[in-house]
Amino acid sequence: MPSRASRSAQEEAFSGEGDARVVILDAGRATLEIANPAQNRLIDEVEVGRQVAPRIRVAFEVDDTEATTARLVAAGASEIAPPTRTPWQSLNSRLAAPADLQITIFQELLRPHEGVGTREAEPVGDGDS
Repeated sequence: MPSRASRSAQEEAFSGEGDARVVILDAGRATLEIANPAQNRLIDEVEVGRQVAPRIRVAFEVDDTEATTARLVAAGASEIAPPTRTPWQSLNSRLAAPADLQITIFQELLRPHEGVGTREAEPVGDGDS
């Protein structure tokens, strides 16, 4: 049986200005991102333009952020911020959910080369969009 550590192996870790830090853990079919307050402020600034997130924010990777966001808003979700291209090359939108939860919908715009934790990437698609 695999150990608990191997099921939650660190996939990536990043640090930035103002002591911002985030660790991304492999959780099987999902990832768990544990960020400090400085990183949370940075993510809010990039996605929304100001600090708005409660203590917990859930993110879902989708194939098409714009279409998914439009479907969720049409179904009654409240859009906090429209799809926005991030410095880390994803297209993220922010939505309000019940119980004071915020949800990020994101689409990776770059595809990592083989290898865990690499920062090298290539554009997704043919570049015409």
